[in-house]
Amino acid sequence: MPPMILLVPDIPVLSVPHALRRLVHTLALRWYDGRGQRLERRAEALQRRADAVYARGGRHWQALNPDT
Repeated sequence: MPPMILLVPDIPVLSVPHALRRLVHTLALRWYDGRGQRLERRAEALQRRADAVYARGGRHWQALNPDT
């Protein structure tokens, strides 16, 4: 049986270990990017909630920020 060759498109592959390192690196970057986007969406949702409380003249906002 001939040796299997791992092909990754548009990435220069020097060897199988090199290809595996590139694959793991790419997957890690995608995971971190997805995690960052989720955290960003969560922060935006929290900001919208804070803005809604502030728009209602909420006591919570004034208690947290007495100088505003």
